[in-house]
Amino acid sequence: MVKKGIVIVVLFLSSFTAMSQELEPRVYANLPKDLNVVAFVYGLSNGNVVTDPSLPIKDFKITGHNLGLGYVRTFGLANKLARVQLTIPYVGLAGKLQLNGRDTSASRSGFGDLRIRFGINLLGSPAVSAREFNKYEQKTILGISLVASVPTGVYYAEKRTNIGSNRWSLKPEIGVSHRFKHFYVEAYSGVWVT
Repeated sequence: MVKKGIVIVVLFLSSFTAMSQELEPRVYANLPKDLNVVAFVYGLSNGNVVTDPSLPIKDFKITGHNLGLGYVRTFGLANKLARVQLTIPYVGLAGKLQLNGRDTSASRSGFGDLRIRFGINLLGSPAVSAREFNKYEQKTILGISLVASVPTGVYYAEKRTNIGSNRWSLKPEIGVSHRFKHFYVEAYSGVWVT
């Protein structure tokens, strides 16, 4: 009962202060150890971009086609489930705006910055084989991870809009995952340090 109360309090408090930037479902859920997964994803972003009202920018609209290739490897570390994840995006952007009253448009395409995540579940998630995983029933899991953004993306110093960031960034993160019969509730939070 105490564990369920902690999960509800964490979710309640985070709903007032957290702003979502990116979400990855089941990033702290338990998986079998010695698992290799390759994933391909596509995302479409289309709409208005909010800018500082003091800037000479109006009607900023952008369309982004985002492709991603990812790899995850799980393993046991101190009898806890750990994972390493690599993600490389390819992005195509096209946008238009009014800058100082003049219509302006631009497009960019290329690889984005490589992301590397190392995570370990500290509580509630033993490192089990695929056979043992069939008998495992998840309850509450608490995990931590460190995400590194490696400046491998396309970057032009003379351009205002770039796909790559041209800088290293780290994000320490803490997360909780709880299973309620047929669905999962998860919350995690981190801070990017550049």
